[in-house]
Amino acid sequence: MFGIFLAFLAACLASIKDIFSKGLSSTISGNVSAFTSFAFALPFYILLVLVLYLLRIENFQISGYFFTFVILRACTDSFAELFKMHALRHADLSVVSSILSLALILLLFTSPIITGDLPTTPGLVGVLFCFLGSIAVAYKKKITRTDTKGIAFAVASSFFFSLNACFDRLAVQSSSAAISGFAMTVISCAILLPLVARNKDSKREISSNTRPLLGRGFFEVGFMVTRLWSLQYLQAPYVAGIARTALIFSIISGKVVFKEENFKLKLAGGVLIAIGSILIIFAGLPK
Repeated sequence: MFGIFLAFLAACLASIKDIFSKGLSSTISGNVSAFTSFAFALPFYILLVLVLYLLRIENFQISGYFFTFVILRACTDSFAELFKMHALRHADLSVVSSILSLALILLLFTSPIITGDLPTTPGLVGVLFCFLGSIAVAYKKKITRTDTKGIAFAVASSFFFSLNACFDRLAVQSSSAAISGFAMTVISCAILLPLVARNKDSKREISSNTRPLLGRGFFEVGFMVTRLWSLQYLQAPYVAGIARTALIFSIISGKVVFKEENFKLKLAGGVLIAIGSILIIFAGLPK
């Protein structure tokens, strides 16, 4: 049950982080947004690791292929975040969040191959319910060219997120959640740095949005640590399925904060996702 609690907490923190990202999408580029999502999380990671060390909770032990998994995870997360930030510039928050649910379907194929985790039948049904609910959320009568770009970026992001979830599962089995998250974030910053270093407007965009970027960095650390921690107890597809409950928060936030349309249909899709999550929790967990 503790793993389920952590996965739900990660979902809530992810939703808050996405609200920050959507709000920032109108003032900074997708490249800058992706880079700063990692860079502004680093100070909080350093503080967290220091506190855990002083409390003698963190002993910095690593084992196995930790660095291999961390590098693979950082690469997939960098591309996933990069495409996600570009998607948020072109499409509604709730639509992007729903398209990212494609990662659930992809996980059904990637997880058994990469991690060896085999989902149970009820868990599989729960994941499919989450996916169907996400399709309802993404539905629009008229899709514009901008929407198409946003959806395309979100689809690309979902592919890398599916790989990312698998490597997360392997990384936290080689070290603690805090150390894994910190190491991955440092490498992701290095990967994305060239995209902003060449842009003359990057410094201006960052300096004029320091406060919201720090706020997002704080919730990024909370989200990542709780997500990695939950993966020490649950298989990757189940954590991803439970994480889809964040979409309900995104639907409400999209309506209240960003005045998004089709609220009733999106909420109905959110209910389907909730049903799928319940199936995952009470019937789909490995015995």
